[in-house]
Amino acid sequence: MQKRDVLSSPRLAELKKKRKKVFINKTILISVSLILIIVLSVYTSRLKSLNISSIEIVNNKIVDTDSIKSEVSADIAGKYLWLFPKTNVLFYPKGKIVKDLTDKYKRLKDIKISVKTDRTLVVTVGELTAKYLWCGASPIMVGGSEKCYFMDSEGYIFDEAPYFSGNLYFKFYGVDGLNSDNPLGYYYHRSFFTEL
Repeated sequence: MQKRDVLSSPRLAELKKKRKKVFINKTILISVSLILIIVLSVYTSRLKSLNISSIEIVNNKIVDTDSIKSEVSADIAGKYLWLFPKTNVLFYPKGKIVKDLTDKYKRLKDIKISVKTDRTLVVTVGELTAKYLWCGASPIMVGGSEKCYFMDSEGYIFDEAPYFSGNLYFKFYGVDGLNSDNPLGYYYHRSFFTEL
């Protein structure tokens, strides 16, 4: 009696062909479905009703509205993965906008961003209030006047101060690890100010 090779039987070969055909059909179906989902997502993300149409800046008094708007406009310009617009109300770069504004404008605080129903991006800002002046390591006159910076009640240095005649603000001197060339965004003796 002759031994039959089970691994090369016609029935097994037919079963392999069917499995291969099912696998190819599933792969094609999944690929077409993914492409269709991506195309629909791109189309939907570009609908006018889902994209920011204007920018509104609220509560700023000193920092220029147009410069804040241009910074926000730059952050929402372009697309994610060359497909999805950054102006889409569902996934605009909120965190990047807040970070870029606080990095560029040290005077701004408590930045809140929302989108109104009319597709307006509303950027609500608070501005730090000057309580003191920091005037460097020691009193140094630059061009006939002392170069000083505004500080808030916690010792945070946030903006260059214009020259004031008289003593409008209490002045602090000393470096305490500050970069005296550009102290913006740093604290001067923070622990001292928390005790005040």
